[in-house]
Amino acid sequence: MTNVNPSSLYCELIFLAGSDGRKAFTQANIRIGRQPDNDFVTPDAGTSRIHAEIVWDNDVWKIRSLNPANKITVNKQDIQQEAELRHFDEIGLGRSSQTLIRFLASS
Repeated sequence: MTNVNPSSLYCELIFLAGSDGRKAFTQANIRIGRQPDNDFVTPDAGTSRIHAEIVWDNDVWKIRSLNPANKITVNKQDIQQEAELRHFDEIGLGRSSQTLIRFLASS
């Protein structure tokens, strides 16, 4: 079950490579991928239509893979299913991590 503390529920995602732009979020679930109805859309063909989600879970931000075949790195370390995210972490998506995203969160 996801516990939501509204005062902590803020993060930003910023493209470092693969596209440009940034987006702020105040929601507990953020879906990432190529599909246009995702919360954060990446144009990189190396990412899945629905690649990953970032969730606020028990007062911690986490990134989760939505398919075991989807490659995700956090600070250049491969993750299997899920990893905690911290302020200023670098997220890589896709087979060659051509899409790089900076994660910013309020403390």
